[in-house]
Amino acid sequence: MNRDFLHAYLRLQEAHKELHKLLKAFETDASNEELRRLLGETYRLLNMVETVVLGDRDNVQL
Repeated sequence: MNRDFLHAYLRLQEAHKELHKLLKAFETDASNEELRRLLGETYRLLNMVETVVLGDRDNVQL
């Protein structure tokens, strides 16, 4: 397995955990600020995965 794809897989696992945190925060009526923070972190991790999988690997920090 390509090392870059292994890193992408690990980032995807992190994004999955962040998504669960986001859903739990939403269900418990967390503040908009907290929801935005969790959404931003999930989005950042998913963008890393997308960059590695689809190309442009030179511009991603894993």
